[in-house]
Amino acid sequence: MTATAAHTVMVAGDRFTSPRRKRMKQHIRWVFILLALAILAPLAARQVWPQAVSVVEYENIEFDGDGCVLSDGSYLLAWTDTKDILFNARIMRYSQAHQPLWSQPLSLPDTNINRLYPTADGGFLVVYGPYMRMRRYDAQAQPLWNNQEYGLGVYLNGFEMAFAEESSGSIWLLCTAESDPATYHYISPSGVPAVQGGTAIAWSWSASRPNLILSPDGGAVLSIIKSSQNKIYRISQNQSVLWQQSIAAQPYSYVNALARDGANGFYLVYGCHTLLARRYDFGGQQLWAADVEFSPEAISGYRNWKVWRTSDGSLKAVWLAADGLHLGRISQDGTLLPEYPILAMSIEYETYLHDLHSLPGQSEPSFLSIFVSNSSSIKLLCCRLGESGFLDAQPVQMGIAPRFPDFCPTPWYGVVSSKLLCVYSHLETSQSRMLRVSCNQQSELESGQINSGFYGSFDEPVIAASPNQQLCAWLEKDPSSSSSSIRKRLRYQLFSPGGTPLLPQPGILPGSGSFATVSNLKVLAQADGQFLLFWRESSTPTRVRAQLVSSSGLPLWEPEGRILIEGSIQNYSLSQVSGDVFIAFELGGTNISIQKLSGGQPVWGSAGITIAPTGTFTGYIKLIALRGDYIVYGIIEPGSMFTGNESLWVLRFSPTGEVLPGFGQDGVSFLPVTNAIKLYCGGALLTPQGLLLRLDHGFLTYEDQVPIITVNAWIGHLIGMEGQTSWAEGLTNFKYYLLGADASGIYLRFVYPTHIVVRKYDYSGQQLWAQNCPITSYNNDMGDYGARALADGTWIGIGLVATNDYSPTLKYYSFSSGGSVNVPADSRLENRCRVRSAAIAESNDALYAVWAMNNNYSFEYSHLCIQKLNAIPVSNEDPVVPAPGVRLLDCRPNPFVSKVAINLESIRGASCRLVIYNLRGQKVKELKNTRLEQGSYSYSWDGSDEAGVPVASGIYFARLTAEGQKPQSSKIIKLK
Repeated sequence: MTATAAHTVMVAGDRFTSPRRKRMKQHIRWVFILLALAILAPLAARQVWPQAVSVVEYENIEFDGDGCVLSDGSYLLAWTDTKDILFNARIMRYSQAHQPLWSQPLSLPDTNINRLYPTADGGFLVVYGPYMRMRRYDAQAQPLWNNQEYGLGVYLNGFEMAFAEESSGSIWLLCTAESDPATYHYISPSGVPAVQGGTAIAWSWSASRPNLILSPDGGAVLSIIKSSQNKIYRISQNQSVLWQQSIAAQPYSYVNALARDGANGFYLVYGCHTLLARRYDFGGQQLWAADVEFSPEAISGYRNWKVWRTSDGSLKAVWLAADGLHLGRISQDGTLLPEYPILAMSIEYETYLHDLHSLPGQSEPSFLSIFVSNSSSIKLLCCRLGESGFLDAQPVQMGIAPRFPDFCPTPWYGVVSSKLLCVYSHLETSQSRMLRVSCNQQSELESGQINSGFYGSFDEPVIAASPNQQLCAWLEKDPSSSSSSIRKRLRYQLFSPGGTPLLPQPGILPGSGSFATVSNLKVLAQADGQFLLFWRESSTPTRVRAQLVSSSGLPLWEPEGRILIEGSIQNYSLSQVSGDVFIAFELGGTNISIQKLSGGQPVWGSAGITIAPTGTFTGYIKLIALRGDYIVYGIIEPGSMFTGNESLWVLRFSPTGEVLPGFGQDGVSFLPVTNAIKLYCGGALLTPQGLLLRLDHGFLTYEDQVPIITVNAWIGHLIGMEGQTSWAEGLTNFKYYLLGADASGIYLRFVYPTHIVVRKYDYSGQQLWAQNCPITSYNNDMGDYGARALADGTWIGIGLVATNDYSPTLKYYSFSSGGSVNVPADSRLENRCRVRSAAIAESNDALYAVWAMNNNYSFEYSHLCIQKLNAIPVSNEDPVVPAPGVRLLDCRPNPFVSKVAINLESIRGASCRLVIYNLRGQKVKELKNTRLEQGSYSYSWDGSDEAGVPVASGIYFARLTAEGQKPQSSKIIKLK
């Protein structure tokens, strides 16, 4: 069996070494060199190519994919399509005359194309995504392998892969990555692997430089570098290892290449700074008496060498040294032949030999592509190869482009119609451009736009709405600031109710336009149509500033903003009632300062009212208005971070700054829990009955003295008007988001691995209704931005839903107090691989949403979007929900020491199961699994597990499941 394709994916990088002195060669070698120079110099001078020009330019595209030339001479280009609403990978096929044949998505949402490989049947393979998955398609991009993907079991970091296809259509793969073992795969034409997930040959993250050739008997020869050694493996057709060898190179081996010598054997090239070659038969026997060194010249960089077998069976190699490109040859019997003339070339910051390229019908390469990159630009070079060596006096520049801010995209080269083409990204004026360039100045294509997208710098968008307009504000990053010290400034824009921008250019704060280290942007709409903007400035000392912006967009206070407070400010939160603004500042993690603003001026002195709770804040505080009074809350620890034993700290104060009875002068702590427990506040909801908090309970463990937190329970906690607390039933052991509340109850969005449910509870914790939300979730959704009630009682919510690994979709939906839920067909607001900081505001019976997103896998948010959401018609009729057949009443005593009684009531006969679970969601003991007829029942638990062993003190849950109804849970606390 013969190979029809062989490729290797390499990772970027370079090393530089100083040149060594040349050793003396035989006199005959110099004679050959002088003769070659005398003959080729005039020819080379005549064959210097003119500067390459563009064949076609596609505006506004970031080419982050790959290409390949198919067996009929046409070629494919694939990339992530930012015009597609799902951000599918898009593939386009072009004829040899560069005319588009077809274009279509590959249904691989929000993922990157890593490699394309042509197959002998005219189709192609696609390797995509950070977890290296693969699909096979026919010549018309129709999926094969029953439309199933094959996972390679490795991650993108440091990924390299070698590929070969048998004449039968079966394929061999050899993969290495930084943190995964080296594995080989054998996959049939129908997509069935010989071993699911491949076979590991090196359980080490250090394996790299994979190479793969096919053997005449249907097996393969594999080679990798592992632990500074070259490893060779001979694999049979039935996937067993026939033999393996290790070769040590001094002082470190980073060269590894295989070249098949027909049916006779194969060549291995290895080494450190020089190239050493040896020849094997397929039985593992060396055919040369000793290794042969191509040249004593030091290779400049570990990617700067390429080898191939010639038609006469000899071995050729090209490498980059300090004085330029070298081309050497070793005969089939191991004789070092005279080196070809050197092609002079200067070495820049990152220079490496990209690949070899052959003309159609030829086995030996005709082109060598070269990639040069420095801190500001990339250059794409090439040179031609022939029987006499290099055919050009110097490398030809095919293109030059400024380097991208965060990464340098790898170009694609391919030989089409006897010309070498190059596809790469070019960044111009905040837009990325794809250029395809020909080496022979034959312009053959017109321009054509593909899609849009650019690198930007948006962060933390917020929005506020007045009756006649909306103000959207965001933080703009300084493009010249480093990643370790990102500077920003505040920008804002006014919009009409119809979405028209009202300012010719977005406003800038501070007035000087200078960048600073700012964060925590907030905005409040005023009754007179003006807007208050707040932000935190990480200066010395830290400041919180504010600015009042008029309805025409003009700043009304000091140009740099009004300083509200100075000090070690970690966080702040604010609330507004009747024109007065109340702000809570966290100072140094230990104190809270409360301030009231009236007309933009502090009311309670320059420092506000200082409160010193006992404990250390863990980075989260919140202030919220509650029936004319105000509540400040946060998570505190008695000592330093990561000690456990956290509690919820709450303080309630009046508009005059007086702490209200029941909360203590320094606040009161709720929920003291045992050690090894962490708390996070996942959101708050103001209700007519008090404040409902979603608390994330995490289990704290240590690995190598490093604290590891695993969230395992989301629990609703209701704080009443006088400081009393109660647990809301049914809110444990679920991932849920707080949506809203009215006089009749609270609304929650529950997230399951495959679907979403909206539920309503009354204030005793009883579920009133539950409705499936027709939004498909993939492995839990990724965030919720709340819901707001309109004047007619309709609720509109916005949430971020993951439709696959890398495709979070921002959607909106509506529900009524009676339980009707509606998601319109066009509910998708945005689909990008990252959506950040969505915010909503309400005005005139409509909602306004704003969000920042990007279309790549960096943390730069390049698009800022605003959308008006009108009410969605829903019914307010109460759905028919059957009453529970069995109710979980209570657990007494609670807390308990030796025994607790769990009381049930069966309204009608039903089969039920009562189980005790721990805080991690693990089953502790099953108390009952039977049918209960109408009546009252009580079951006791003595605090032991299934084996009768007493469990540790802590929090447990009694969970009742019964046919035809939702599960019910009750928390139980076991004391020592």
